[in-house]
Amino acid sequence: MVAVRGGTAATHRIRTGRSIRVERRAWIEDGYVNRREDACDEARSTVRRAWDTIVDSRESYLRGDYERANERLCGAIYVATEAMVRKHGCVPAYDFDLKLAQRLSRDVFSERVVDPLFERVRALVEMLPVQEPISEEDGVAIRHCIAAGIEYVAMTESFVIARNR
Repeated sequence: MVAVRGGTAATHRIRTGRSIRVERRAWIEDGYVNRREDACDEARSTVRRAWDTIVDSRESYLRGDYERANERLCGAIYVATEAMVRKHGCVPAYDFDLKLAQRLSRDVFSERVVDPLFERVRALVEMLPVQEPISEEDGVAIRHCIAAGIEYVAMTESFVIARNR
């Protein structure tokens, strides 16, 4: 059995109704990704890049640069999704957007887990531009958006570092 996010490949199949190989095949057929043999080797370094990007997002928020915080938050989501795709032995066929990242993440983690995170991330996109000085309510909302990005990167990291994949 293959370990996948706290379970086995069989658990993944029961939870999602698909095997990991079926997901990869569907992604390739849909044109989202291309197969590449050495992609798995780069998955861990890619997820480290996602962490660097999410940290930059938080630092941008703390400096009051909300546009950059949003840009880096979305960038962290894209890079984390790329790490997940690389763990499947593929590389992205083109740049991700939030909609595609959510679509691919649903296949791996399930809608119940992924959709609330992406709703929170999109909340920051919808808030911009933010009026200065921001209200306490807006500050809390922005922090929740960044926290959703952190949760997504952490979840993707746990998938990427699962052994025997």
